[in-house]
Amino acid sequence: MIPSVLRTIAPVFRRCATRYLLLFLLLPLSTLEVIASDLQQATEQARSNIHAGASSQKKIDLIEEATQQLFSQYKNKLQQLESLNAYNRQLDQLVEQQRIEETRLAGELQRVVETQRKILPLIERMTFALEQFVALDIPFLPKERSERIKELKSLIQRPDISTAEKFRRVMEAYQIENEYGRTLEAYQGILLTEEQTKRTVNFLKIGRVILMYQTLNGEQTTLWNQETRTWQPLDASQFNTAEVKHAFQVARRQASPDLLMLPVPAPEQLIPEIAR
Repeated sequence: MIPSVLRTIAPVFRRCATRYLLLFLLLPLSTLEVIASDLQQATEQARSNIHAGASSQKKIDLIEEATQQLFSQYKNKLQQLESLNAYNRQLDQLVEQQRIEETRLAGELQRVVETQRKILPLIERMTFALEQFVALDIPFLPKERSERIKELKSLIQRPDISTAEKFRRVMEAYQIENEYGRTLEAYQGILLTEEQTKRTVNFLKIGRVILMYQTLNGEQTTLWNQETRTWQPLDASQFNTAEVKHAFQVARRQASPDLLMLPVPAPEQLIPEIAR
């Protein structure tokens, strides 16, 4: 179908082309020069347009590249903003927890201050009670125990020592006194006689049940009577010399622990009058 159409219009096209060619040949030279000038201007304008289009395209490419960079930066900033918001939420939670902790600590601090106001008088009462107890107890290790009480009294008055340390030292003194009731000890000490003379003797303490001393030559053995708070001399019929010697050896770790046969005050002598 197409070839037949071409065969139909071909004669018409040839006639038109011939007519325009004849017309072009018949135009004057000035007209041709005008047409040539117009064609050159059109060509230059086309070239200028092409250059302008290339320059515009380059600018468009640069703008697109800058736009992509800005968009990438924008996405990064959004991610940073999201991270910062999450971090701020965590900080808000931490701050809230710290406020709660601050309130709790403030309450505890107030209770500590109140406790200190109460515990200092308690420490003084405990020290006084310990002093009275030592004074009424059987008189073993008098120098050591009195010096401990003296140190506690001095410690309580020192402002550079914390209340906790003062309380610890008082409790430590109580523990030491408590241990005395379960220990077997032998030591050498000074005895002040009724004539107010000093005499060196060997003391033996078994808990708080027995306190006795023996002269260095072993000729005299005396038992402490807590009810009368006096030293009670013992004669040979009241104790076995070998047993007392063995007790001193056990207390000094010179013999193995064994059953000791020693004189003990009668139970009724240890019961205070108020308890009878």
